[in-house]
Amino acid sequence: MRIRTLLRTVAVLSLAVGAGLLGVSGAWALWSVSAPAETGTVQSANLVVKANGEPLLVNGTSTTVKLADPKSALTPTTPMYATLTLSNHSDATAGLDLTATVGKAAVISATAGLARAVTVETAAGRCAAASFAPTSSATVVQNGSQTFCLRLSLPANAPGTLSGASATVTIPVHVEQVR
Repeated sequence: MRIRTLLRTVAVLSLAVGAGLLGVSGAWALWSVSAPAETGTVQSANLVVKANGEPLLVNGTSTTVKLADPKSALTPTTPMYATLTLSNHSDATAGLDLTATVGKAAVISATAGLARAVTVETAAGRCAAASFAPTSSATVVQNGSQTFCLRLSLPANAPGTLSGASATVTIPVHVEQVR
C-alpha cells in the first residue's frame, strides 16, 4: 500500500510540475489592467557638420577634408598656417550646439626625420590672436561656425636634408553635442 501511495504522490507532483512548465508561457495573474495608448511621433534631427564647406560625416562615416594649400613654404624660420572652419548646419528644432575638438596631429613622411621635426599646433579662433596648443576645443553653435588655426613649424636647427620634402599631416576632429 505504501508503494501505491508513493506512486500516486509522484504522479500528482509530475503533473503539477508539467502544468507549471507549460503554463509559464501564458499570463496567470489575479488581475489585469490595460490602457489604450495614442500614436505618437518621434522626430529626429540631422547632425550636419561641414569642414571648410565639405561634409565631415557622409552616411554616418567620417570623411577626409583637404585644407587649402598654404601660401608660404615651411622653413625653420617661417611657420606655415592653415585654417579649418567647422560649421553646424544641424536641423534640430531645439538648440543643437556642438563641442568640436581638433586633436593631436599625426605626421607621416618618406623623408627620414621630417615627421619627428614637424610640430603641429592648433588654436580656436583667428591665427593672429591664437594661443597654440597640441589640441584645442570650442563650441560651434547651431547655424554658426568656428574657425581653428593650424600652425606647422620646424625647429630652428632643422637639417637642410629636409628641404623640399613633403609630408602628410592627419588631424582628427571630434564633434559631440553639448549636454
